[in-house]
Amino acid sequence: MRNFRPWLILLRQALEQRGVSIPQFKGMLLALMACACFSLNFVTAKYALRAYNPYTFCTLWFGCGAVYGFLYLAATHRVALGRQLRLAWKPLALMGLTYTAGALAGFSGLRLVDPTVAAFINRSQSAHLVLLGWLFLGERMNRREGWGLAIALSGLAITSYAHGRAEWIGVALLLFHALAYAVTVLIAKRLTGRIDPAVMTALRSLYVSLGLGIVALSTGQFILGVPRSYTWVLVSGAFFGPFLGHIFLYRSLRSLTLSQSGVCLAFQPLFVALLALVFLHTWPSLRQFIGGLLLLGGVWLLVTARELGSSPEGEAKLS
Repeated sequence: MRNFRPWLILLRQALEQRGVSIPQFKGMLLALMACACFSLNFVTAKYALRAYNPYTFCTLWFGCGAVYGFLYLAATHRVALGRQLRLAWKPLALMGLTYTAGALAGFSGLRLVDPTVAAFINRSQSAHLVLLGWLFLGERMNRREGWGLAIALSGLAITSYAHGRAEWIGVALLLFHALAYAVTVLIAKRLTGRIDPAVMTALRSLYVSLGLGIVALSTGQFILGVPRSYTWVLVSGAFFGPFLGHIFLYRSLRSLTLSQSGVCLAFQPLFVALLALVFLHTWPSLRQFIGGLLLLGGVWLLVTARELGSSPEGEAKLS
């Protein structure tokens, strides 16, 4: 450890010169690790959805995520689950209910659309939050945010343009998923001071699995009997997506704003593109890729403008 101490001192000094605290740096690393997990999530889910229908897939996917979460809680003895449920059962239930609809829509859309395009559309969450706040909550939008939103929506339109009816349906479902997921992240941000991230992760997955499982069983959509290779991919992918990735994300929100977290997660489509090329042998069209890069650029401008505007110095620069 002594050998690393000079390097740690240099790292601290470099971060202080850029106005970044150690907790913020740790939060950025956690957000980047969440980004890597979510990128793998798109590829494994796309592969498993070749055999599973969305109802069965979501029930098993989030069921595995809940099992991983509760096993982690039992192994670490981190929290009193009953006490935390009493503290925030209403917002946790709202998070589960919101994402139940969003998850079914998102994975149904992923089944119809290239995984890299789906990842680009998923990054529109930041634009959704700002636009909804401006339309319904009366939040002010400065000029830089307006340009960022316009560029992001232009890129989204270029990326999302589809030629067939199935692709249009997939895009619409993915846009709804992005909106629903943005709402759950906002709820999680408000709960990070009171609820352990592992508890939020486990309960979110449990609510989604139970809700969609009931729907699948009552409508005859719960169908098993697929080749074992798809099941192994589903079980392993659920470890990174519903479980590990969200623990990293929710913990990062303890020291990062939603804007800072959004910047770290903006790299996700690029990771997905590489993974999809290697494992699924798919690649988006040039138009979709250029539109996706425009979307990421707009989101970056949007969230950095909001972060800059949150400080007195930033407000002066933007005015």
